[in-house]
Amino acid sequence: MGLFPKLKAYAHLGRLPMSPLTISVPILSTFALDEMALSLTEWLGLVGLGLTTHLFGFALNDLIDHPVDRTHPARQKHPLTTGALTRHEAWSFTLLQIPLAFLFLWLCLSHGWAGSLMLGASLVCSIIYDLWSKWGRLPRLIPEIALAASVSLLGLSVMFARTTTPPTSALLWAMALGLGLLLLNSVSSGLKDLKTDLAYGARSFVIAIGTRVETDDSLLIPPALRRYSLILQSLMLVATLYLVVEFHPPLLVLIFSLILSIYGALHLRMLLTLTSFRGLMASLPLLHGHYTYTSLVLLLADRLPLLLQLLVALLVFSLLQTPVRLALTMWRRGYQPLF
Repeated sequence: MGLFPKLKAYAHLGRLPMSPLTISVPILSTFALDEMALSLTEWLGLVGLGLTTHLFGFALNDLIDHPVDRTHPARQKHPLTTGALTRHEAWSFTLLQIPLAFLFLWLCLSHGWAGSLMLGASLVCSIIYDLWSKWGRLPRLIPEIALAASVSLLGLSVMFARTTTPPTSALLWAMALGLGLLLLNSVSSGLKDLKTDLAYGARSFVIAIGTRVETDDSLLIPPALRRYSLILQSLMLVATLYLVVEFHPPLLVLIFSLILSIYGALHLRMLLTLTSFRGLMASLPLLHGHYTYTSLVLLLADRLPLLLQLLVALLVFSLLQTPVRLALTMWRRGYQPLF
């Protein structure tokens, strides 16, 4: 096999197209500390740290799940299924990301032990999630919390690599980012994968709590999942309001941040009222996670370089298209109020 097909196979294994979200974590965590000018070396370190931790987590997940996933129709083009990568090559690629992540942290950011300790803890949490999120006897909430902690710790590793005493607002921002991921991954992502997980014997958090697809399309969401979601969403809204006070962003940015935060909560509430699995999939179940993430990013918008501000503005514009389009459709066609 030529070099390009091999690189393409590695990119598929590590889900490279999804990496910008993970790469953004160390970058945004740096600006959560304060507005600052970064050197080219520091940018390299932040991007490299985010990329290597992303590749590690997703490649490890595919390696662990592949013995079961290889029979799934959607996995027939996976490089481990087609033979584009051997398991030895995939494991070597995955494990290589660990020293590379520490190298980026040490060479480009700091030699401080606290940042290294938190990066190590982040990788361990990622391993816990990959090993036990759908298999084994560990309570399913623990791996979900581990994944959220992995992201928060990644952000904290950068903060503690730059200063020994990060401000409380920055620490809470990193924790809020993890809380948003916990809500997204344990609820919405679990619901999205529900049918596949049930068919292949996996036991995700939503399945463990009692969620079922009873017929071909009948979706049963238990009250326990709604209560769990309400608690997390309430904590998320409280954290966002606190961060608004701490970061005091410009008024227009503040308004958009709160709008997206509310949209995220309403979208999740709508998902949890559905009784059709097809309706769930048609409702873009992961959308509320993008709302929540962007709401947190906006709180840092005035600290970001101009190019990143433009990218954030583009993200906000793209996210607001969906509710605006739906509102126009409802206005033109009429609708029946829920209450």
